[in-house]
Amino acid sequence: MYKTKPILDILDSTRGITEFNQVMGIILKKIKKYSGFESVGIRIENKVNDYPYYVYEGFSKNFIMTENQLCRLDKAGNVIIDSTGKSDLECMCGNVIRKHYDPKASFFTKNGSFWTNSTTDLLATTSEKDRKGKTRNKCNTEGYESVGLFPLDTGHKNLGLLQLNDKKKDMFSDKSVKEFELLARYIAGVVNNANIIRGLKDAEERLKILVQQDELTGCMNFRFIMRHLENEIMRSKRHNREFSVIMIDIDHFKRINDKYGHLAGNDVLVAFANAIKGAVRSIDTVGRYGGEEFLIVLPESNSQQALVALRRMRDSLSQVKIHSVYLDDKKKIALKFSAGIADFPHNAKDLKGLIGAADNSLLRAKREGRNRSILEMRKEIRFQPLPSSKVVALNSSE
Repeated sequence: MYKTKPILDILDSTRGITEFNQVMGIILKKIKKYSGFESVGIRIENKVNDYPYYVYEGFSKNFIMTENQLCRLDKAGNVIIDSTGKSDLECMCGNVIRKHYDPKASFFTKNGSFWTNSTTDLLATTSEKDRKGKTRNKCNTEGYESVGLFPLDTGHKNLGLLQLNDKKKDMFSDKSVKEFELLARYIAGVVNNANIIRGLKDAEERLKILVQQDELTGCMNFRFIMRHLENEIMRSKRHNREFSVIMIDIDHFKRINDKYGHLAGNDVLVAFANAIKGAVRSIDTVGRYGGEEFLIVLPESNSQQALVALRRMRDSLSQVKIHSVYLDDKKKIALKFSAGIADFPHNAKDLKGLIGAADNSLLRAKREGRNRSILEMRKEIRFQPLPSSKVVALNSSE
């Protein structure tokens, strides 16, 4: 039987450990060792509001496969939602988690735990109504007689449950049940703290993304693309590497806003940004420089490779479909862009100079008639014009 001292040992063994999986593993092994129960498991709520076994030991693979999911499904395989808006849970585990219990029944405690020293006797002497609904009875068919289900209750919510099964009868006493309830509340605290920490980390990541991203397009915003470019300059200087930047401007974007409205223009910007992001490498970074202008940083690249990237972007853009309630589906907007390319360190060796070189090339592309790419480049580099647009070489000495 379970005693207070082993419970304290469990608490001491997990003190100071911050890795959640490690903590749960220690708790499980300690419970199994000191309790003498052959099968122990801890169910914890997941993201789809089910309560699978997070850790377990002693149960057969078949038992876990059939009992892991508690959510009740309809004929179409969809989770059934109860009158409170929560997922409808099956079996006695579901009753304990959802607090569907009768404290007057001998197999329930006033704290909502379920326990029995003989599932065979319980099924023979009680009805489904007594047991608060239909149960699967898998524990009994697997030969388990002593079964205990102890809610991971934080005081506000059940986060799951602690389960102890054994094929021997009379494994529980009133004292051990109270001790298991105490342990379950401790586990609830561990799980709750982990959820809080995980929530804070998730919130921090979301905030980080929000701070870095342009809200409309999902590209890096101006502040962070410039910071990223500055970091790339420092990295390339340190390792004696080259890289390229591309400045892109959507041709005649003002006409789209004037003709269809700014909301339609926003949808065009999103579609354009998605096409560009989908065409670059995973190590490349796309940022919204301002308005309809985008800045792309291409590490370990030169002008020739930047031209290849631009070709991919134009091919991607030719296939893009703009989804907007503000545009007539029958009208196809042909999106074209002008681009300016600059190399580090050949065209400039600092951020201001590099942006200036790419911007000057872009302005030249627009003056030359748009829908083309212009690059400041070294004389020894040769290139072929892009088939879908014009490419002009502008020597940096001009």
